Amino acid sequence: MTTTTTLASPLRTTVDPSFELRLVEAIRPITEHFLAVGIHHLFDTGIYDALADRPPVPIPALADELTMDVDRLRGFLLYLANEDIVQLADDRVALTGRARGLDEFRAWYTFLIGGYATTIQQIGGALARGAPDLHPQRRVRGRGQLRDQPLRRHADDPRPAGAGRRDRSGAARPRLRQRAVPHGVRQGRPRPAGGRGGAGPGRLPGGGRPG
Repeated sequence: MTTTTTLASPLRTTVDPSFELRLVEAIRPITEHFLAVGIHHLFDTGIYDALADRPPVPIPALADELTMDVDRLRGFLLYLANEDIVQLADDRVALTGRARGLDEFRAWYTFLIGGYATTIQQIGGALARGAPDLHPQRRVRGRGQLRDQPLRRHADDPRPAGAGRRDRSGAARPRLRQRAVPHGVRQGRPRPAGGRGGAGPGRLPGGGRPG
């Protein structure tokens, strides 16, 4: 005796044709975050300065010059090439026009990405009742754009230096309204750049000097 089983309906696969487009839009902030971090490391590791004002450099030679692992460096550069930050051809790398235009704003990547990347990771924990305040990175490596100094108070803060909030027990708590600013940048907003390009002590990222 032979038994034949017939499925009530054929298997169906449901495909949402709009998913990929919605996914791209949904993770756009992640993409921009990764790019900002990548640009910061391009500056911070010396890769940018090693490529500036030079013809395309062989990647193995660049790795030797900076004492880097050539395969990892190549992978990082491939990512930056995909973002139009560098251009690769014949295993040589050069900065793009887009990348050259970023040097004027190097201080902001050093300050906001290099200095505050660890701070923003603390936000979730700091929301808990009784949690300690956030602790910005106080010392940031850079090419003269930032001072290694304690966080400064807002200029419009009327409270005397050292004043802070108090918790329910009346004990003084650390100030929250302190922040560091890029060296040479006014609190509030930077002045327009002027003079020769480049940033350094007493000079705005675009080359001008603070008033």
